[in-house]
Amino acid sequence: MENSTVNKPNRKKGMLALLTLAVLCLSVLAGGTYAYFTVEETSYNVITMGVLDMDLVEETTGGAPWPEEGLSGMMPGMAADKKAYISNVGSVDFYTRVKVEKIVTLADGVTADVNLEHVVLDINTTDWTEQDGWYYFNGSLPAGESTAPLFTTVTFAPDMGNEYQNSTVQVNVYAQAVQSRNNGESALTASGWPAETTLTTEETPAV
Repeated sequence: MENSTVNKPNRKKGMLALLTLAVLCLSVLAGGTYAYFTVEETSYNVITMGVLDMDLVEETTGGAPWPEEGLSGMMPGMAADKKAYISNVGSVDFYTRVKVEKIVTLADGVTADVNLEHVVLDINTTDWTEQDGWYYFNGSLPAGESTAPLFTTVTFAPDMGNEYQNSTVQVNVYAQAVQSRNNGESALTASGWPAETTLTTEETPAV
């Protein structure tokens, strides 16, 4: 009887120790699985820049493309039916300006002073303004639209002499464009025009 009385408290202590150990294990397990609620998100912002692009168009007043080989058999007093204008084929409105260069090459063996005023262009001064050798289109050209022609005919003066027989006449047209938004009030005040050495060049065949 004494043995059983002595052992009972020991069993209770043993059970208490086991329970304490079990609680500690549960606490460790619970601590290992504890986590915060989290969320994350990524935003991808794509900004596409506009495209500034133009075409220098040369055609007859009837709308036919200007022949690549040019015209032949022209005589003093005659006029070539030809017009030149700019089309905005990009997505950005722009200002544009054009420079025209006339070149007369006399036939082999002919020496004479060349008068470029014998080659006359009917420059459109209503829609274009001349400054420093350039013709500036009056206003901004919206995407998908075209300017009024800078000229529509090339006329050879009636008083051209025999020294011009079998000569070659070239009318070279150079065009530039620069964005119009946030760039001045007009083409005349705009900034960013390319240097002449980087001009987009379209050479007109002999007329």
